[in-house]
Amino acid sequence: MSVRSFNILGYAILLFFGCKRKEMAEWPLNVLTPLVQTELGLNDLVADSMLISNTDGSYNLVYDYEQLLDSFGDYLEIPDTISSVSMSLNKLILEDRNMVDTIPLKEIMPASVFLDGKMVQLEAQDITNSSGKQEIDISEAFFRKAKFLKGQMEISIYNDLPVEIELIIFKLSNKNNGTIIALDTFFNVKPGNSDYKLISLAGKEIDGILIGELIRVKTLESPGPVLIESNKGIRVELKVTGLEPEYATAIFPSQNLIENSEEVTYNFKGPQITVLKIRTGFVKMKVINTIQERIILTYKLPNSRYDDQPNTAVVLELIVPAASPGKPTFVEKLFPINKYVIDYNGKDRILPPHFNTIYSELSARMEASGIERNLSLGDSVFIQFGMVDIVPEFVIGDFGLKTFSINESNPIPAFKNINGTISLEDINVILSFENTFGIEANIDIIEINGFNSRTGKSARIISSELDQTINLKRAYSLPLRPAFNIKKLTPTNSTVKTFVENLSDVIYTKFNITSRPYGSKDFTDFVFQDSYLKAKLSLNMPVTFGAEGLQLTQKKSWKPVTPDGQFKKIKTGNLKLWISNEFPLAAKIQIEFLDSKGAILTTLFQDGNWGEVIAADVSTGAGRTTGSSSTLIPVNVNETKMKLIKSSINYSVKVIFDTPGSLRYKIFNTYKMKVKITGDFVYDQSL
Repeated sequence: MSVRSFNILGYAILLFFGCKRKEMAEWPLNVLTPLVQTELGLNDLVADSMLISNTDGSYNLVYDYEQLLDSFGDYLEIPDTISSVSMSLNKLILEDRNMVDTIPLKEIMPASVFLDGKMVQLEAQDITNSSGKQEIDISEAFFRKAKFLKGQMEISIYNDLPVEIELIIFKLSNKNNGTIIALDTFFNVKPGNSDYKLISLAGKEIDGILIGELIRVKTLESPGPVLIESNKGIRVELKVTGLEPEYATAIFPSQNLIENSEEVTYNFKGPQITVLKIRTGFVKMKVINTIQERIILTYKLPNSRYDDQPNTAVVLELIVPAASPGKPTFVEKLFPINKYVIDYNGKDRILPPHFNTIYSELSARMEASGIERNLSLGDSVFIQFGMVDIVPEFVIGDFGLKTFSINESNPIPAFKNINGTISLEDINVILSFENTFGIEANIDIIEINGFNSRTGKSARIISSELDQTINLKRAYSLPLRPAFNIKKLTPTNSTVKTFVENLSDVIYTKFNITSRPYGSKDFTDFVFQDSYLKAKLSLNMPVTFGAEGLQLTQKKSWKPVTPDGQFKKIKTGNLKLWISNEFPLAAKIQIEFLDSKGAILTTLFQDGNWGEVIAADVSTGAGRTTGSSSTLIPVNVNETKMKLIKSSINYSVKVIFDTPGSLRYKIFNTYKMKVKITGDFVYDQSL
């Protein structure tokens, strides 16, 4: 039922046209149009939304008070969990390569240049004293400098001489410091044939410029004249394989530098989580890189999936620029992982750990740039990674035995504007508990107490229905269906009648809640981000009551305007308060005139007096009023009061109902109290 607005229509002023007595200072003025005209109904007592009209036109008052007892945050806090790992390169790889260099005959036997191109019988030779030194540049083919943890060098000797080599002692050393890399002897290498030796490079530091040296070359006599070619001689082929340097200056190929997998355990402070779906959140990666090559980091959560779709695991890639010498690179990035479902069972669901553990894989791949770089196993990548700002959609697991104590006070807006007292004929109150968590709970009600701040009185709800622990089963999933436990409180099994009659505007509640009191169900308890455990107090009563000092108030703007704009000239008057009352309740009435701040300037009735309003007659058979009562109350307004009335900004109509004896009456939606004020005024012409 809506409040009908009213308009102050102004004043009808009867002017005495043709009057020529200019000396007359005051004229009588009869106001034909009401100064005040309004009506009050039950909806001035409580909101329309709380009133339901029955088929017979009577009212039922309904009101729901809800209190959240439990929310997602009481069960689970998702901390930002960041893992830090600092990893030096566990392996550097150089490609297998080979090169060939020749130590010509003219360097072994300088006199051979004079026989070049001739057929000559060669005698047996035994050449020593470091004959045949050859500088071998491997800086482009292999590396500029390196020290190896693993690897081997194959040294092959090819005989391009026209005679058999009986013995060769070959030395390979660094040009820079003379460190010997290899010193080996080869036997009986026939013309056009070869022999080889394998040399371990582990622990050796090798420069890019080497010296190949024939320490001794012993040949057999030629079987007859042979062609002398001084530019041919002994070819040396160097082949390196399986190289894993400790450090190197080289052109590195693309390679996986880091392969790391781990199980990270999250601390949820009690709960044991098996599955979590993320509403919003991020994977954070922060990298400090000293490697002088571009690195591609790949982070995987193999046991995850996007929105429960198969084969959609989290795979994130971060490109880290190459570091400069002595100057690391820094990269930080957030990757959104909204809607991903993540298993917290570790790497293998069958093997422990079965909860709170995420299996992740992290790899770092170096991309070949074709540029010579300085790299060593001392170079490192420092990585921070983990999930941050996680807001779950739902979580599955065992949330543990928890106890909560709720001790709160909250306003009850339904009755905050009601003054006075009522006595009810009947009332029903439903106290329901709703659980949308997939976790069982027990509730112990310590107190439900209402307080009326206007009267200072309290009223508790006491009932045998609330003495025992209330068990709430866990909600059902797929689809989600709440679990309920409902208690019906009536005047016969509780004190709800007294509680409501107190017209409390504040409610005090004390509850103890125990979650998962009887254990979990194999880690299958669940919570949604929007899950809640809620208590609801639902009031439904027929509006049939007796009243003592029950007050209705209606505040309006005061904007009287006369047709000729002469309202300010009104001096005094006799007001007539007309009241038509359809309620079966006698009443008292007062009208207050207010300033802009709501302060009372004056009242229609002075000295604490109120106007008396007659109750409407009630038909015994129908149980409702047969019509309306009419009350006329004259009020004399002197000049002082009139000045205050004229200066007011608003006015307030207050009605206090009283029921004779202990009678209670049903209230219908047609009941109204109509109020208007007319009057006769003295009009001051001198103003």
